[in-house]
Amino acid sequence: MKLVKGSDRLVTYKEPKTDWFWRGALYFSLLFFLVLGSSMIVFSLWLWKEVTTGWALGLSWLVPLGIFVLWTGWKIWRQFEWKEKHLSFYEMNDQVVRGVTRRPEWDYGVTQEFALKDIVEVTIAPYYIRRMVNAMGPESIRRHGVIIEELGPMLIFRTEKERMEILFDSLTNPKVDEWLRFVQEQGLPLTYTPYRMYWLGNKAISPEDRDDYFKQPSDRIPYEVKGGWLKDEPALYDEWSRVNAGGLRTSMSLKEFEVEEKKKRKWGRWIVIPLGVIFFILLGLYMLGSV
Repeated sequence: MKLVKGSDRLVTYKEPKTDWFWRGALYFSLLFFLVLGSSMIVFSLWLWKEVTTGWALGLSWLVPLGIFVLWTGWKIWRQFEWKEKHLSFYEMNDQVVRGVTRRPEWDYGVTQEFALKDIVEVTIAPYYIRRMVNAMGPESIRRHGVIIEELGPMLIFRTEKERMEILFDSLTNPKVDEWLRFVQEQGLPLTYTPYRMYWLGNKAISPEDRDDYFKQPSDRIPYEVKGGWLKDEPALYDEWSRVNAGGLRTSMSLKEFEVEEKKKRKWGRWIVIPLGVIFFILLGLYMLGSV
């Protein structure tokens, strides 16, 4: 991908692959899914063959459950492998910004090119690299929820009709400051918001949510790069909070997602725990020769 002729100054960013720690954690989880799902299916089929009483029939639900566990693991692996093979790439000079954007949860890739003269605003905002609600611990903690978040900076170039969204892999990546300073040098309007714009690998915050956000009255504030993103962000947030007394908005799809997740966790406890108890009781009875 080559830019049109301009100055010799050029900034680039290529999305890195997942580091070895999270890659190892994922493969360990996938191994767990494989062992668990296969064990459910094999154990149930073995009971059907060896036991002719109703106990074996009572455990027949393990087969579809095991298949579901294996399918879930395969889906996670497929999305991860797609992401590792399809990395986004961006570059910018004093005339244009171009990028090839690929997103695993949507299975798409798109090439965009914006002339700098057509860009109406560049916004930096946080996005979720990882986000989960801790459902363990005392009831008081589960009731209120313990949200574990890892955020990264997201740079959004907007024209009147389109957006280009660059996801930096961490808050400490030096490319963040390089791009921010170059944007400022080109005289482009640079703004800030703490509104969570995206969730990596999850459809909970959709492109339509970002469309709605930019159509609404702006809560963004001007951003003049001084000490760099990590040093500037705390003061930016304080200034944003002073200007926007109403506080931080949450996208409707994220709210709906969180409500659905709470329902799933509630029903999951009522279903999984009794089934697990029944499973181990029946297994114990069989091992003791009571079946």
